[in-house]
Parts: sequence; structure tokens; C-alpha cells
Amino acid sequence: MKTEIKRQLLHGAGSLNVLGLITLGKEGMVGIILLSIVVATILSSLRGISKSKIWLFIEGFVISHERNDEKPLMGLLTFYTGMMLAIVLFPMKIAMLCIILLSVGDALSALVGKMIGKHKLPINKTKSWEGSITFFLSTISILLFAAIMPEKAIVMAVLLTMVEGLPRLDDNLTIPLAAGFMLLLF
Repeated sequence: MKTEIKRQLLHGAGSLNVLGLITLGKEGMVGIILLSIVVATILSSLRGISKSKIWLFIEGFVISHERNDEKPLMGLLTFYTGMMLAIVLFPMKIAMLCIILLSVGDALSALVGKMIGKHKLPINKTKSWEGSITFFLSTISILLFAAIMPEKAIVMAVLLTMVEGLPRLDDNLTIPLAAGFMLLLF
């Protein structure tokens, strides 16, 4: 459970990437994310090879934030890929909102789902009603705070909660993409 809490705190801290987006602009932030993805891929391929103290520290940090059932760095890679797609595909304000929804909503739902989730979703046994309700509440709160009309915020929160609960699809990709397209359409 400690690893999951650390993972989700990092996930939630991903919302700080909005500051990078504001400061560096879309092109600068895409460059930083692409560089991060390349470095993460290289780190993943070099695991266990180097014995230098700095490398062992980096590797230990990375490993301590991974799920046991996941390929090395897969969560990190899909998280930043979803963020990058939002930045590339959508206007700045929508991209920022997508990043916050992904970072905060997904992190909170995972924490609640792992800690107190007892009732599994019928379509996805890896997710719980408790986590999905948390995702819905955090999503609607973020959308209302962003001055989205309440009716639209409710519809979006329901639809995004359904997307987040889909089996076999990575919500690090589906949440920002679905949110961005909904914000464009609504």
C-alpha cells in the first residue's frame, strides 16, 4: 500500500505540469515530455546494468514507485504520453484542464479504490465503486472550479467516470483524450 500511495502522490503532482505548460508554452512542454519519455525508456532498458551510486539511487527511486504487475515504467510512459497528446491536440486551456483531471482525479480514485474499495465494478474487476465515485466527485469539482456550466460538468463527470472504468484501456490515455474532446464539443 505504501508504494501505491507514493505512486499516486507523484501522479497527483503531475498537475504541476500545468505550470510548465504556462511557463514554457505548448512546444516547450512537449519537448520536455518527449525528453522525459526518451530518458525513461533508456532507464528502463538499462535496469540492473550499472552499479554506480547515482544510477542505483535513480533505479531504486523508479522501482519504488512502480506497481509489481506492470512492465517497468509503463505507468510513467502512458501518463506522460496522455499528457503530451492533450497538449498537442487541444487548445492551451483545455490541455491544462485535461492534465489536472488526469493527475488529480485518477490519483484520488486509485488511492480511495485501493484503500477502501470493497465493491468491484461489474465491467472491470480491477476498479471499485468507491474509486469511481471518488473520480466522479473530483472530476465534477475540478470542472465546476474551472467555471464549466453545472449541467455540462455533471454530464462530463458521468461520461469521464465511465471512460475511467473501462477495462483493458489505459486511463492515462483515455482520460485526457476523452476530456479534451468533450470540452471541445460542449
